Amino acid sequence: MAHPTAAPLSDYHIGLEIATILPGLDIAVPADTWDVIREWSAAQMAAWLIAVARRAKVARYRAAKRGPKKPKPRRTRFAAKKHVATARILKDIRT
Repeated sequence: MAHPTAAPLSDYHIGLEIATILPGLDIAVPADTWDVIREWSAAQMAAWLIAVARRAKVARYRAAKRGPKKPKPRRTRFAAKKHVATARILKDIRT
């Protein structure tokens, strides 16, 4: 393998980080800086995004591993029958 497989990232945590940081960027970064960034070519933007991504702390955005699935509980009511019709149960209750 040339590159190690990256751990899956959480879309939720990445989105939350962007939503939290963006208002601060609007205040901290002057508008003329955004005008310069807006003029960048796709190649310049890609190079800048890659440089920013290299500095990111990936551990903060890892997706949580789900625990093992719990076993299905054993049937205690109507254990002898595989299928019980709801209509039949309701009919028995009414009579």
